[in-house]
Amino acid sequence: MNALLWLAPIILYFVYWFDTAAAKELAVTYGHRACKDVNVQFLDESVVRYHTQVKRGYSGNLCFARDFKFEFTVDGSVRHYGYIRLLGKKLQMLDMDIPNIEEQSNGNHLILTASYSEDSDTNALCQRTQERPDC
Repeated sequence: MNALLWLAPIILYFVYWFDTAAAKELAVTYGHRACKDVNVQFLDESVVRYHTQVKRGYSGNLCFARDFKFEFTVDGSVRHYGYIRLLGKKLQMLDMDIPNIEEQSNGNHLILTASYSEDSDTNALCQRTQERPDC
């Protein structure tokens, strides 16, 4: 019984660690695909988890909501940031600050409006001011 009390937290830690590593790989995949959609360069080693909390998922069960930050570049000289939120294993939000090259303004914020899938060939990014069809 005493060994079980010591073993349970260690097992839970490893389960959480492997789950977080899998979530980071998903964030890398989503970030890479979003950058490919808007023709910018995704910086692979820049994905960092900066916030985790427990929330209710889409099915009502408790799951982890993880926030990731990644970097991308338009021309190779200036880095810009993008943000990804995963709710469990599902993508909840992807936000990129894409600069407007012609006007050099503060930038256009783009958010993900549809989930990426292997068979989806539609561009999943749209202007923040557009209405999300899934809400």
